[in-house]
Amino acid sequence: RSEGFSRVLPGSFTAKSWQSISKQAIRRVQQSFTWQLYSEKLLNLTALYGFWRFAVSKKGKQELSRYCHLLFQLFYKPRANKLLN
Repeated sequence: RSEGFSRVLPGSFTAKSWQSISKQAIRRVQQSFTWQLYSEKLLNLTALYGFWRFAVSKKGKQELSRYCHLLFQLFYKPRANKLLN
């Protein structure tokens, strides 16, 4: 295989350097594309989609609004008052 590339790029690469490049590429793919990484990304996207779907529904908007109001009353407002006083 490396001889084919050597014909295209004469004098650029040797069979040994192509072997090294190939091994590094295979290692990088094996590290970056594993079932564990894929499943983690899939679960994160699923959770994000579930939250988005919940947030755009009427009930979800109401609950999200109440939650944001609660955070505002419990954390933001007291801290803002401390800064002003």
